[in-house]
Parts: sequence; structure tokens; C-alpha cells
Amino acid sequence: MPKDTFSYESIGVIRTPFESAEGMPIQPIGADSVTGTVEIEASYADGLADLAEFSHCML
Repeated sequence: MPKDTFSYESIGVIRTPFESAEGMPIQPIGADSVTGTVEIEASYADGLADLAEFSHCML
């Protein structure tokens, strides 16, 4: 049986103050004072119209 092939294309960038996984907290409690941003390409904005209605967003 042939295996399915999947490819992914980036639609944005997640920015945090962490430059590597080393030293990065693995639980939210360890990063209470840390902020980050998510930048999504403008062409995907319509697909995010109702995002505020959800309690979680997996990135």
C-alpha cells in the first residue's frame, strides 16, 4: 500500500524571546512573565475572523 505524502507551507511566524529549546519552560507556569507574538500572513486573515470565539488555538 503506498504511503500518503503530506507537505506543509508556513502561513506565519511565532516570535518569543527564546532562541533555542534549551532553557525554554515546558509548562506555562514557568513563563508567566514571558510574552510572544504570532504573525499570520495577511492572505489568511479571513480564516481567522472567528478565532476570538474559541478558548484555545493550537499553533
